Amino acid sequence: MTVTTMEAAAPFMAGQVYSLVPNTIVQSPPANPGVQLPQFDKRLLQVKGRTKNTMALTEVPVRLDCMNEGDVFILDTFSTLYQWNGMKSNEEEKEKAREWAKEVIENRGLPYNKDTHVEIYQGQDVKYENKMMQQIKQKSQLFGNRGPVTKRFKIQDAKYGGKDEKVRPFEKKLYMVKVNLNKKSKAKVAFSKPQVAKKKNKDKSQYFSRNKLNSGESFVMDDGFHVWIWVGSHAGDNMNARKDSAVLQKIIDKYRSRYQRPYSLPITCVEEREEPKKFSDQFLYVRKKGFFKRLFGL
Repeated sequence: MTVTTMEAAAPFMAGQVYSLVPNTIVQSPPANPGVQLPQFDKRLLQVKGRTKNTMALTEVPVRLDCMNEGDVFILDTFSTLYQWNGMKSNEEEKEKAREWAKEVIENRGLPYNKDTHVEIYQGQDVKYENKMMQQIKQKSQLFGNRGPVTKRFKIQDAKYGGKDEKVRPFEKKLYMVKVNLNKKSKAKVAFSKPQVAKKKNKDKSQYFSRNKLNSGESFVMDDGFHVWIWVGSHAGDNMNARKDSAVLQKIIDKYRSRYQRPYSLPITCVEEREEPKKFSDQFLYVRKKGFFKRLFGL
């Protein structure tokens, strides 16, 4: 895997996948599989919701008492993702978590093998000696009046997580990105007020109007499970800056910190007219009023 830091930035490539590892760009596919993987603090993520369009992905502390039997949890160790299905979690949660975990591994350029894969555990298989549970904090040392006391954590029951119907799904958001370079060639990044996707169907699918994308600008689109940086074909003077990996990393870092997004989210940079289907499916073409009148001069 090729790891490019901000001090040694590599050229931007359309369709390139980046990770939200602090100060590090992880590029795929790997140019040199022998390069050591970057250091990555393990993270625990909760997948909760009733249907695929009402799911929410949330990062929680890596402790047993932050897990519950009603939801699905993913432990991200970078090269391996461990999925634990609570005994009362629904099938939609399990499927969404499995698809997302597999996507994360693939987007990091990590081929499936014995060291890079997704392991799945069921709620009834809670054995604290398995690989996943060994990496989650199970106890803590507290200091009382009579000296240190060991507090042991345990997985909560389903009631702790609340009802799936009442979960607040992530609202897809679209931000315009402004990048300015000062005299020292340091990038300053600013985001516009977010545009929230509208619900078009009875299944609560969320879509943006394609008209929101301006060829002269760049945008960040967050669908809750994946973040996209879209660069317009006529982005102007800042086009070269936006194609620089150091500037892209600045956008990534500021976006994650400002909006408190999970580090595990994959980020994909795409250029106009080269968008993958998964990105294009987030948008609908909305015909503006008076379109034919302007077209035919009526």
